[in-house]
This record gives sequence, structure tokens and C-alpha cells, in this order.
Amino acid sequence: MINPTTGEPYTLETIVAVSQSTIMANMTCVSILPIFPGVVKALIVGKKIFDVIEREPKIKSKENSKTDIEVSTGINFNDVRFRYAT
Repeated sequence: MINPTTGEPYTLETIVAVSQSTIMANMTCVSILPIFPGVVKALIVGKKIFDVIEREPKIKSKENSKTDIEVSTGINFNDVRFRYAT
């Protein structure tokens, strides 16, 4: 067979090199198959996270209301109890 790029016949070395490259490429493709389910799960979780971050609030605030809250003095909770589930 003639190499269309060079116009010369293929050599044994070229055929072996191409065969080896094809085998290595196939092995690489097969070796990454087990990680695909993890990648798909990560994409789904990432979409859910961005959906929450970019959602519009259902309750619209007034134009003159203050949206930034300064909590420099702290937050106090009165009559709040916590206990571990038993």
C-alpha cells in the first residue's frame, strides 16, 4: 500500500507504530470508562447547586428596604432549645 502523504510504500516500522498507537488509544479509552458515572453525578449535583444559587426569590422586597444586614454585635437566641435525637 502507498502512503498518500509521502507517495512511498508503508514500511513495517510505520505499520507497527500505527498499530501500537491504536492499541494504546483504545486501552486509554477503556480505562476511563469506570469514572463516567462519577462525572455524571458531579455534573448533576453541580447543576442543582447553581440552580439554588441563581434562583429568584418568590417574595420581592421593596425598593427602599435594606437588604444588607450588619451583624457586628452578634445574634441572641431566646427560648431556643436543642437536644440530640435519641
